[in-house]
Amino acid sequence: MSLSALETDIIRPLGDPRVHFVLNCMTISCPRLPRTPFTADALDRQRDAAAGEFTNDPRHVRATNPVAPSAIFDCFTSDFLTRALSLIAYVNLYRAQPIPIADRFIFFDHDWTINDQSRLAR
Repeated sequence: MSLSALETDIIRPLGDPRVHFVLNCMTISCPRLPRTPFTADALDRQRDAAAGEFTNDPRHVRATNPVAPSAIFDCFTSDFLTRALSLIAYVNLYRAQPIPIADRFIFFDHDWTINDQSRLAR
């Protein structure tokens, strides 16, 4: 089984869109990998924390006009809309400062560059 099949066939059908903030394809646009492992007892809190970190990071959600969420929200719109009436309403579930509901927004392009720590250290 591929990692893509695991995500698509097993994880996404569980119905929790926060999974998109904890899965990582090792590219620049992906969510940050946590420094501690996920545990059964803390998983709900850990997914909330990952969602908050992602939605409050201007590299993933720009709260200016037009609002610009990550391409992750474009790719998995249907997952997020199971929990909110709009993508911005979903983002606002986790933002410290909510974004005004906007009729117009654009998605960030996904940066498929490999997230190489040695490149960041230069």
